[in-house]
Amino acid sequence: DEDTENAMYDLLVSQLKEAGFEHYEVSNFALSGYRSKHNSSYWNRTPYIGLGAGAHSYDGARTRSWNPDNLEEYIRAQEMEETPYSESASTMATYETLTDTDLYNERIMLKLRTAEGIAINELHNPTLATPYIERGLLKQTPDKRLVATLQGIHILNRIIEDLFSS
Repeated sequence: DEDTENAMYDLLVSQLKEAGFEHYEVSNFALSGYRSKHNSSYWNRTPYIGLGAGAHSYDGARTRSWNPDNLEEYIRAQEMEETPYSESASTMATYETLTDTDLYNERIMLKLRTAEGIAINELHNPTLATPYIERGLLKQTPDKRLVATLQGIHILNRIIEDLFSS
């Protein structure tokens, strides 16, 4: 049940911190200097290219694409010498163009999942965070960033949705 799940998560966080690990993202811990560079590129919106069936790519701006999950379909496209960036890419990869709202909402979601949080001035309406700060679910850092507390992480999806732009 949810209470047991939250208690287990809290215990995990506590034990890993006692063992010297930093809790740098909702579901990630590392010893100092050993954060995942791979995952961090997603949270920082770094461009990446995915190779292989089901692989995803992102141009760092507005476009994401992903290759077919079906291995036979992917191989068939390769045999036809299609690439995700060719004229015939429609059979190779699916594309998504992110709107300004998509980019804003994704920035909130990605940054609030990290230990660094999000700068308050990045929010369209910072007052939406006030109830969560007052309840101890978000905290404001001295450098004016919002970071989820351990209790806030338990309902982080709800907090993020409330801060989204529609």
